[in-house]
Amino acid sequence: MHALNNLYRFSGALAALNLCAIMGLILLQVLGRVWDKLLSLIGQQPWGLHIPGLAEITGFMLLTATFAGLSYTFRVGGHIRVTLLIQRLGWLWRRRLELLILAIALALSLYACWFALTLTLESYQFNDVSIGMVPILLWIPQSLMTLGLALLSLALAHTWVEVWQGDFHTLELSGHQE
Repeated sequence: MHALNNLYRFSGALAALNLCAIMGLILLQVLGRVWDKLLSLIGQQPWGLHIPGLAEITGFMLLTATFAGLSYTFRVGGHIRVTLLIQRLGWLWRRRLELLILAIALALSLYACWFALTLTLESYQFNDVSIGMVPILLWIPQSLMTLGLALLSLALAHTWVEVWQGDFHTLELSGHQE
């Protein structure tokens, strides 16, 4: 199971990398505008520093960051859990309820993954591109979304097995402990 935890960490790192890249691109865009404005103020010709399609590119990067971070965030206990009822239950009933909740979440995640995979395959088949200034093949960001949903499904199944075996440490509010 150590390999799975490393996979979740890698996915979380990919999400963080995308967020850092978004920040860097936006910073470059802002600095380019400031530079052009300064050149205009001193009577020079602006260089026209502009990143075409920045909003769309960063939107796709945010999509990747969001879905890539799902499995890692789940495994470290970063998702919001309402434990008002479950914390009052005994071990056996808590385990049963956790297994039921995880099974429902896994079913929903698998359905979303299947739908995203279908969408990705259709976009690939029809060679769909984005409608912005920079045409981007839609199957590329969609495949990253699908991968993130698949990793979330894997993390849910992994946690279900752990709870089945009586291990609740991944579900505590303090996060995952190894």
